[in-house]
Amino acid sequence: MLCGLIRSPSRFSPFVSQKLATANRNQTLQRMVSIGRLSREEMDLLIAQPTAVANNRDQRIFRGQASFLLKRMEKETRELIGDRSLEGLTIHSSVDLEFQQAAAFEIDRHLKNLHREKPDVDGIEELEGAAVVVHNKTGRLLLTVGSRDFHGSEYDRSREMKRPSGSAFIPFVYAAAFESGSYDPSSILTDAPFDNREMGLGGMSGVLGEWSTENPENRWEGPITAARALQLSKNSPTARLGLEIGLKRVSDLIAKAGIQTPVRELSGSLLGASEMSLSELVRAYTIFPNRGVPAPRIGLIESISFGEETVFSSGWKVETERAISEETAALISSLIGNEQSGTTPAFTDGWHFGFNEEYTWGVWVGKDTFETIYPLAFGGETAGPIVDALLESASLERGQAGEQVTASNPAPVASEPEMKRKASVQPATTALIGADPYGTLGLK
Repeated sequence: MLCGLIRSPSRFSPFVSQKLATANRNQTLQRMVSIGRLSREEMDLLIAQPTAVANNRDQRIFRGQASFLLKRMEKETRELIGDRSLEGLTIHSSVDLEFQQAAAFEIDRHLKNLHREKPDVDGIEELEGAAVVVHNKTGRLLLTVGSRDFHGSEYDRSREMKRPSGSAFIPFVYAAAFESGSYDPSSILTDAPFDNREMGLGGMSGVLGEWSTENPENRWEGPITAARALQLSKNSPTARLGLEIGLKRVSDLIAKAGIQTPVRELSGSLLGASEMSLSELVRAYTIFPNRGVPAPRIGLIESISFGEETVFSSGWKVETERAISEETAALISSLIGNEQSGTTPAFTDGWHFGFNEEYTWGVWVGKDTFETIYPLAFGGETAGPIVDALLESASLERGQAGEQVTASNPAPVASEPEMKRKASVQPATTALIGADPYGTLGLK
């Protein structure tokens, strides 16, 4: 079987196709008979025996993340260097391979736990997940997991998938309101029943139809400060506030924050009805720990060189436009406690975002079919536990928040040890990149 891999490792790997791998094994045995290295009786005996392949789920996930990184590195490299040949390039990645693999394990473990806890929910076994952790100042990725099992699904949900952000979008509405000068955390809003058809969300009933998210026991509070409405992710006052300041103001802000996907011209976009990617949202959240300025373009390529020539370096200075003031960034950071969960009205998507001084992270959980995860599947429950596991595995700490802060006295945040391990690939030819059936080729 190993000899059969030589011709096309990515196609004939038993981890890709057991049928093709076996056919190539048999072809190799037949060739050995034809050159006199094996008798026909020995060949028949060997062909009748199955070839054992170590292939438990943990190993699949381990190999899959290395394969995913190689594929992602190739794609990003081509975006950076255009039509230039990849042959002879040395490419260094900012991603920590061990952290990447640990994150995939934790996503898979959590989703399996949800399956065990709710076995009667239709399609619960189809849940998928994605995670991103980015360095705030440079935009370099520490990890980017696109699926729970890359060998089961190669779709990159961390970058290519776009889904409604739901209540994870709320902080940007308040940031836009504070930037307008007409509102501040002490401004009084109204928390009362609201006809959600005005927001273009279909007049749905139930908890989210009553305009309270992340909280199954909604209570209308009447007059409520903007600070409290944001802290509780209250949809009713947020909807009213968003309609007052206008969708364009919010759209302009998030565009400056790094969300390139156009916002749909619907009132419901004020409450996260417009689709965007996990990577875009994570970059947008960096404006809060970065005191109003988004991280540069997010990516996992640290450097590309050809001999002594530097083809690309993430250290090259990239100017980014300020999205919000330092004061607004500090206020939002303090009010949300440096983290925010998100849920969509039909409970199809669960999100969780957070940040400290060095890193910003985000997690998504849902189904590719856009079906409900399960009734009352709030983001804090579906995505939040994955964040807890990621931070623990990487020795990262949440930012400390909760104190009243100003721009001159930003919310204190905890630091974490610098991640020094690198995942790198050094291809000698273009064929090396992206053709990694074992998930270990070229990774150190």
